[in-house]
Amino acid sequence: LYEYGRPQNGPVSGYVRQLHPFTRNLDSVSATLFSLNTNGGDEYCPEAIAQSVKSLKWDGEQNTYKVLFIAGNESFRQGSLGWSEACRMARDKGVIVNTIYCGDRADG
Repeated sequence: LYEYGRPQNGPVSGYVRQLHPFTRNLDSVSATLFSLNTNGGDEYCPEAIAQSVKSLKWDGEQNTYKVLFIAGNESFRQGSLGWSEACRMARDKGVIVNTIYCGDRADG
């Protein structure tokens, strides 16, 4: 579980912070997820994708289902890292990227 776009996370990390590594303790992940709030701001989706692909200990088995979900209400094109590069990094590692747009349907 990552949070991204929070100014307090700082530019060095791309405003991204890992809250949980991979775990089987879904109650803990759920508690953290539901404690999150937002104050608006930039959302560097590609940076969050890239960091999760690089820093998590993904299973190396080719047949393992590897997926990430990224949710936000801003453009997927924010930040200096391009979305296509971040998605390529995920694809190269066998990770499927699913996006969830949390805004108005006309904008999504």
